[in-house]
Amino acid sequence: MIALPEDRRDPELSDLAREAVIAAITTDAPTDQAPGPVSAAVALRAVLGQTDALTPHEQALMRDWLDRIAAAT
Repeated sequence: MIALPEDRRDPELSDLAREAVIAAITTDAPTDQAPGPVSAAVALRAVLGQTDALTPHEQALMRDWLDRIAAAT
């Protein structure tokens, strides 16, 4: 987030990342499991602001979808 211009930073990203790390540390799931949609959504959400392929409205919609997937644990 620090590397992004201030107007492109998303303050929710740090909350999502923190929750993903806590969930990964506190779960009893084996480490050899294939990554699922939650980790993929968090990873994509982390770099979404680095693309110009989507309009601002499309990015907002994608952020909403990724937030829903990340929260569906």
